[in-house]
Amino acid sequence: MNITLRQLRYFLALAEQAHFTRAAEQINVTQPALSMQIRQLEGVIGAPLVERTQAGVVLTPQGRALQAQAARVLAAMAELEHAMRAPGQGGRLMLGTIPTVAPYLLPEALPLLRA
Repeated sequence: MNITLRQLRYFLALAEQAHFTRAAEQINVTQPALSMQIRQLEGVIGAPLVERTQAGVVLTPQGRALQAQAARVLAAMAELEHAMRAPGQGGRLMLGTIPTVAPYLLPEALPLLRA
């Protein structure tokens, strides 16, 4: 199994909040879903990333190392997404319509899509 961007987002929220429930609320997921993703991430890495305490969580040395790397990865992904949304960076769009609607819809829609 590979590390996913979702797991990294969840982990960074947990690292920031230092509490499972608050982190889950921040990213709009349930606490069990967050906990499961963190456990899977720990399984992929092969080491505990957080120490679970009654007061919340504390990052382990591996967790602190992952926090720095994960922040860089997610920043790079955000930059990539932004660059791909820039004008002139679009890809190919395939549009399908039924023949009876196409002559009425496409002359209006295609110029808007090209713009």
